[in-house]
Amino acid sequence: MILLDTSFLIDYFKGVQETRNLIAGEECCTTVINYHEIMAGVKRIRAKREESFFQRLFSRIRVLRCDLRAVEESSDIAAKLAMIGREINALDKIAEYSRRIRESARLRI
Repeated sequence: MILLDTSFLIDYFKGVQETRNLIAGEECCTTVINYHEIMAGVKRIRAKREESFFQRLFSRIRVLRCDLRAVEESSDIAAKLAMIGREINALDKIAEYSRRIRESARLRI
């Protein structure tokens, strides 16, 4: 399963061919954090076409929830990365860990 982040989703909307090639025939998901970032952006600029596009897209792919476990683990990841001088956006850490939890739970079934 491929996790689509906010930047990827924006490029996909813009029609960047590489994004379409990368996910062709693949099962994809995103997170509620990415959903929030996209929808807040399109609503802020009142972009009805974009809002409609993303609502359709989000209704067709799995949207992973964020929970306390994901936030706790992402804070551990953030601390470890900071200690070695390598930091990434906090929302990206939460989104990735949330995907990992769902994926491992699916594999155990």
